[in-house]
This record gives sequence, C-alpha cells and structure tokens, in this order.
Amino acid sequence: MEELFSGLANYEDFKRDLKQSELIGTIILFDMTSSTNLKVKLGFPGWVTYLEKFSSIIEESFPREKFKWRKFLGDAYLFFIPSEDNESELLTGLKNVYQMSPLSAREIFSLTKQVMDSYWNFYKPYSKRERGQNKNSEFREITCAIDFGGEIVNWSQFQDTEGVFDPVGSTVDRCFRISSIAGPGQLLFSKDFKTQLEDDTLNPLNKSEYFKLSFPQGNLKGFPLDDSVFFRIPRKDYINHILSPNQAELIELSQPMSIKAKIKLLENNKTV
Repeated sequence: MEELFSGLANYEDFKRDLKQSELIGTIILFDMTSSTNLKVKLGFPGWVTYLEKFSSIIEESFPREKFKWRKFLGDAYLFFIPSEDNESELLTGLKNVYQMSPLSAREIFSLTKQVMDSYWNFYKPYSKRERGQNKNSEFREITCAIDFGGEIVNWSQFQDTEGVFDPVGSTVDRCFRISSIAGPGQLLFSKDFKTQLEDDTLNPLNKSEYFKLSFPQGNLKGFPLDDSVFFRIPRKDYINHILSPNQAELIELSQPMSIKAKIKLLENNKTV
C-alpha cells in the first residue's frame, strides 16, 4: 500500500492528513433509472439529449452557484452538504467549494422532495399509449437517496486539483447502496439522516411523510448491520396514479423494493 504513495514523505503522515481532512455531512444522490437501456437502444450521442430535462429539474432546486460541492455523472448527480459539526478551520480552508449557507436537514429534505415532485409533474402527462413499448428506451424515472455521516474525504485535495469535488468514504458508499435498492420515483433515506430530521425541533419530521422499509441484515451490501431505510411518501396524486388499474405496468415492471413500497402505500392510502 505504501508504494502507491511513494511520493509522500511518510505514509503515516498521509493517513494523519486523511483523518484531519475528514468531513461530516449529507450525501444526496439523484439517479436516472435504467439509463443503460437508454444508451444501448439509442446509441451515442442520441441518448445524451434525454439528460437535458433530468439535469434542468435538478439544477432548478440545486443551482450550481449555491451548491458547489457536486459531481455530475451524466445520468446521476451527487451532492455533499457539509454539517456545521465540521471544524471551522477545515471548512475555511476549503471555502472555494464550501456550502456558504449551511442547510438544515429539513431544508435538504424539502429540496429533494421538490426535485422528485417536479420530475413527477413532468412524468404524469405521459399516457400509457405514449410511453408504450418505448418506456424502457425513451422515458426515464429518477430515484433519490440521502445519507448522513462522516468518514468523507474530498480526494481531489490530495491531487492538486483545487476547486474540484471528488468525495470518497463510507457515507458516500452507503448512499450509493441505498440508491441501488430504490425503485422508480422513490426517495429513500438512511436512519442517520432520519435522526437529523428528528433533531430539528423547529420543524420536526411528520410521521405521515415517511414509513420504514425493513429488510434482512446484509441486504445493503457492505453494511451488514443496516436492516432498514425510510421511504418518503409521495403526494396523494402520485399515490392514486400508481395504484390505478390503468397503471398496472408501473407495479409489474418495478423492482422488488418498489413493489413492497407500493403495497405499503395501498395499505396507507386512506390516511395519507
């Protein structure tokens, strides 16, 4: 391992620098569903044009001038919003890319819901006939995953690439894992982010806004102790739409986690 960092004076110094550079905060990942099918069927550069709406809706709620710590992955967006628990000296040293106006967990949650609702408003007018056989190649739903934690490092700061955001760490990894189990149109968040929401005494999380999805330990690959995530209950018009007999294919084509969520939505439909 030390040979990989032969240019550094001391490997132990490098590990110390990593520890001192550790960041705490919220990771947000928006992902376009089944984008690989889109790329295979439409080819390059045809599929690129379908990213425009995906990108514009996210940029509307997370504008570049305010949300500097981001990574655009083509069919996904990764955001990092530092916590106020970070040492001020560390954030000051990274002020060129620092989130200048810290956001509460509730504000972050509201922005992510805004993105999902905006995309739903765009999705809803598509009739079953219009989507038809082209659903898997022309129209994309999105997912959102949110996690909160530490052990986050901006790797680019060790590569002399000032102003570039390139996050690595366990919280980033777990957010990607949570995203991998999200179904189309779903917003999932970790228990650690839920704790942040519950700590907001001025605007606490309403239990009608979410429910818990449990699964056997080990299902969240790489995080053997995690046995649940939390599902944001969408707007009632979205719920009514996906439960409509005319939208049966939305359930038939969904991933297993999404099916479970929709069954739960059916059980709660009268109270949502």
